[in-house]
Amino acid sequence: MRKATMAKKRKNKSNEIDKGKNDLISPDIYPVDTYIQYSFLLALFLIPLAVRLKLGIFISPFISIGTISTGMQASFFSYYKWIILIILTIIITSLFVYKMLKHKYLIRASYVNLPIVVLVIIILLSTLLADYKMVALTGYYDQHNGVITFLCCFILMIIAANTPFTEKFGRRLTLVLGAVTLLMASLSLVNYLGINLTQNNTVRILLAGREHAEYAHGFLSSTLGNQNYSSGLAAALFCYFAAMLIWGRKLIHPVFTLLFAVAALSLLLTSLSSSGIVAAFIGVIGLVLIAGYDFGIKKLLLIISATMVAGVLLFLSFAYLNPQLSGEVHFWKQYISINQPAGGESAEKSPVNLLQQTDWLAAGSGRGYIWANTIELIADKPLLGHGANTLAYYFPHNNPEKNQNFMASRTIVDKPHNACLGFAFDFGIIALLFLLYLFCSHLFHNGRQIILFRSLHEPERVYQIAMLGFLLAYWIQGLFNDFVIGSAPLHWILLGLAISIYHSRTEKNLISTDWPTKNKISSIKFLQVGTKSTYTAS
Repeated sequence: MRKATMAKKRKNKSNEIDKGKNDLISPDIYPVDTYIQYSFLLALFLIPLAVRLKLGIFISPFISIGTISTGMQASFFSYYKWIILIILTIIITSLFVYKMLKHKYLIRASYVNLPIVVLVIIILLSTLLADYKMVALTGYYDQHNGVITFLCCFILMIIAANTPFTEKFGRRLTLVLGAVTLLMASLSLVNYLGINLTQNNTVRILLAGREHAEYAHGFLSSTLGNQNYSSGLAAALFCYFAAMLIWGRKLIHPVFTLLFAVAALSLLLTSLSSSGIVAAFIGVIGLVLIAGYDFGIKKLLLIISATMVAGVLLFLSFAYLNPQLSGEVHFWKQYISINQPAGGESAEKSPVNLLQQTDWLAAGSGRGYIWANTIELIADKPLLGHGANTLAYYFPHNNPEKNQNFMASRTIVDKPHNACLGFAFDFGIIALLFLLYLFCSHLFHNGRQIILFRSLHEPERVYQIAMLGFLLAYWIQGLFNDFVIGSAPLHWILLGLAISIYHSRTEKNLISTDWPTKNKISSIKFLQVGTKSTYTAS
């Protein structure tokens, strides 16, 4: 009788262990998660593409420069992106709260929770103490990079990090990003060929409505408002599709990923911005290193050769149509050129241009000058910053040095052209440190996991590499451009999804290693959620 009882206990214990294994291998997916996933896909499609004129009263401190004075202002590339972001954030948050209440779901422990909480607190305090609170809340009238935008992005990231990432969702995500890339590349290519879409009355009506169609004159080269921003997003998308082409041939048909990768590269080249080219180059180097680790030297050389051939062919084709592209690709020459003395009297070489102070300030179309002044402004309020999107009200616009050497006298500097400096100016140095900690922590955890758990055919690992390539390229281009509302939500959503993948792979690998099952299960702390279980590693 005693033996039968002990055997029954062992069997029950074995069933509990097996149940724990199954919970770990197949994380709970609730019906509401499907609606959350579709909402994310809708946001990823609509936000970067929305372009529509919005005329409205912008109330701000009066500045003599008319473009930032109080009064009627126009926005083509940010207002409706902002509205879509807010609406979809409300919808996604409502679905997530329903999930938490209905299924007693608890937000998982994660390496991003602490920095996000600290950042939210600092951002709210910065806004309360800002000189221009309304501007800090909603953002500059044609940028909308205020506190509301930041909070929406943080919320979407946390929800994405707590949404299961399935193989089916990954395919849909790739197709949506591919569709966005094709549309943006087509628009950029049309402009690159010298075709001005705004000369067409139908296009003007679509952009501004029949009543204000006359305001839509000019040129339409990007749905993000500036080709620099398109270049940065194109670099990130190219790395994503390149990774899918290398590792994800069994997930997405290579014809589609090749088409999307070529479209992203075309968007990158036709944007005529060297910052995106640098970001794509560094992102591709990261992918090449991982590919060499996974596939060996022979396949690595094949990948490099194919990438170089495709890149060179596209470059030559586009450079033939517009010689300006050659100057953007060879931008580095202006910083290492050697000046010979006049008359050729001496063969001694003069210092390289990069070492001269004026060249530092003039670098990147005046970015050096903007960065230098932004750093001085950051030093004025280093703890909590000046408030989101308020640089235009502090920058020394009437500095004669700027007017004579670096940019036109009427140029309005309303952004620092550096996402890190912009974040420090808006919210202070402490906030910037926590933001960098968040990015570096994600890079370290995911890079380590990709190397340690090398399952080449695991779908989650494929998407993890693709998203890491996207994020790395996006962060690199952030050193030269700002995180704008047309692309920043994509970054934060993909960052959240990458975090979800990381935790999913971590939980699966807890029961796939060779150490005893008893230790595996005992190392998991189960949190009862209704009739199901979630867990965190202890």
